[in-house]
Amino acid sequence: MTDDRAAINNAELDRILAEWHEWAKRETVAEGFADKALVLGDFPGYGLQHESQLEQKYAEAESSTCQAVDAQVDELVEPYRAAIYANARNLACGCVVWSSHFLSRNPVERAATVKTARSLLIRRLSGAGIGNWLLSA
Repeated sequence: MTDDRAAINNAELDRILAEWHEWAKRETVAEGFADKALVLGDFPGYGLQHESQLEQKYAEAESSTCQAVDAQVDELVEPYRAAIYANARNLACGCVVWSSHFLSRNPVERAATVKTARSLLIRRLSGAGIGNWLLSA
């Protein structure tokens, strides 16, 4: 049961971190039209998105959950905060390519730091009522 609990918690944290990263990196909106560049003229396939399209894209991700996750991550100390940032970015892009200068270059030490950071964050999120966690008694 412990392995099942850990797998469920890891999957839940992966989902939350990927969603939080997408929410945190939201784009700024520029003036313009969907199919027209303001300066360069009318080029097919080139232009800016409507503000309403961007608002719609991020409306789901801009939830109170993401804001609460952001607050909990900000409370972590280094190197755990950096480990969560790098882990979330890797989860959002679907591959492990991002790291941080706050983390060890040694892959075993780095993995241990990420594992500890994830465990600390699960406890913090659970205490804040964020996520569906299966915690041991």
